[in-house]
Amino acid sequence: MTNHTLSIFDFENYKDFLNLFFSKGVDGKRRGIRSEFARQIGCQLAYVSRVLNEDAHLSLEQADRANEFLGHTKVEAKYFLTLVSWARAGTSSLKHKLAEELQEQKSARLRLKNRVTLQEILNPEFQATY
Repeated sequence: MTNHTLSIFDFENYKDFLNLFFSKGVDGKRRGIRSEFARQIGCQLAYVSRVLNEDAHLSLEQADRANEFLGHTKVEAKYFLTLVSWARAGTSSLKHKLAEELQEQKSARLRLKNRVTLQEILNPEFQATY
């Protein structure tokens, strides 16, 4: 499942991303999406609610399965896993290292996005040449 209007790279907190994802739904359908998410990542719906509203966090294994549910690309999945790791980090040193990694991932994505541009459509004169 994926919601193409959201980009994980617009978020610095995975819970904010998930809350917005669930509020928007998939293909306009919001009913049952949290239950399906809980089933896919292997936990109870009550735990998903705790993760979204309290101080509980997804495990890295659950985050990995969440990536599949969310339809993330390889790059998005890595960023999501790093966000979860950052949220779970227990020391300021680890948080700092993971924050740097998040920034590097965002920068790499921007560099790629700037390099890969849509080709302009050739005008008819050039099309005839080719």
